[in-house]
Amino acid sequence: LAFDNSAIPVIYEGDSLQFNYELFEEKSTDQIVVHATGHQERVRELRGWIRHRARESLPKLLAQISSRTGLGFSKMSVRSQKTRWGSCSRRGNISLNDQLLFLPAKTVEYLMIHELCHTRHLNHSKAFWTLVESHCPDFRAHEKLLNDSRNLVPDWFLLDLYS
Repeated sequence: LAFDNSAIPVIYEGDSLQFNYELFEEKSTDQIVVHATGHQERVRELRGWIRHRARESLPKLLAQISSRTGLGFSKMSVRSQKTRWGSCSRRGNISLNDQLLFLPAKTVEYLMIHELCHTRHLNHSKAFWTLVESHCPDFRAHEKLLNDSRNLVPDWFLLDLYS
């Protein structure tokens, strides 16, 4: 699979999808070489590549946004989460979903701002949304996109992921 530009088109067994390459620090042409022979092995290898790229790119982006907004956090992790794009604990630990790589970069940035704002307000109060809006004036559009975005994650990626 070869790709370039800001969106990475990937066709896997007839299922077409795109990764948002804007999230990656290195924007040069990249290539995935899958050496596995069976379907499940190919899915595992491609899923592993996606997780590796998420663990490489998401922490750097979160650190940049944290610095830009002045909203700090304690720790950060990247996981595959079934129902959440991200979360923030009482201790200021932020967890991000590796499937964010399937979403537009600006929406991923919004989600990070949203989670960073939870380090100040562990709720969705008026004060929380005011803080979110001060860092992302078009947050409502991104919130809507997040609510409608599960269909951007391909079925093959989710198959047997949580069993």
